[in-house]
Amino acid sequence: MNTKYHFQICKQALSNAIAPAVIQTISWANVFQDIGPGFLQPRFHFDGGQISAALQYIESQRELAVSAVLKHNNPLAARQAFGRLLHCRQDFYAHTNYVHLWAEQHPQLQLAKPEQLPLCHNPLQHNELITCRTNLPIFLLYRMPWIGDWLRSWYLPADEHEAINLDHPERGPLYAFAHSAAVRHTVWEWEQVCSRLRVAGEDAVQAFTGHKGVSGKLGGVWVG
Repeated sequence: MNTKYHFQICKQALSNAIAPAVIQTISWANVFQDIGPGFLQPRFHFDGGQISAALQYIESQRELAVSAVLKHNNPLAARQAFGRLLHCRQDFYAHTNYVHLWAEQHPQLQLAKPEQLPLCHNPLQHNELITCRTNLPIFLLYRMPWIGDWLRSWYLPADEHEAINLDHPERGPLYAFAHSAAVRHTVWEWEQVCSRLRVAGEDAVQAFTGHKGVSGKLGGVWVG
């Protein structure tokens, strides 16, 4: 997803239970995956067919977030790891054909609500799932005036980023479904980390979130 929407998703999902400064830290760690060296790492973005590698990356960052608080008393490192895993998790819905496959099974899409799209916890169970394949020179050519339109007219493989991505609303009505799922999965990831921290006591949760009270509605989903 585009940087702007990663910021929006983090804020929408977490603003009721995490201090604003903490959301900023998480969000910047999230979007740095697109503006730093991580841009060229397909597994950070659920790209290049690296589904298993992306899932392993999410798990590694979740473990790092928990251990940073419980073992190293370093909430900053925990928040940064959490932001990195969220980038990958959110990109899943924008960089795979998961939403497209669901839409094919719901031809009356105009009657469906974005919240009806189920979260995908195990992409490996979906045999028809494909991920974006990004060739940087081609990616840049698609964005050039006139040249991009000409290139799309004769070269647009089914797994090309330009064919699949739901990175922003201009990609059409399916973006709203990808956005909704990304918000809800962000809440789910927040719950996973906090449940792990809560075993050590509420002080550990408070260190991570920057709030004394962490119950409430996150992204429209009741937690606590």
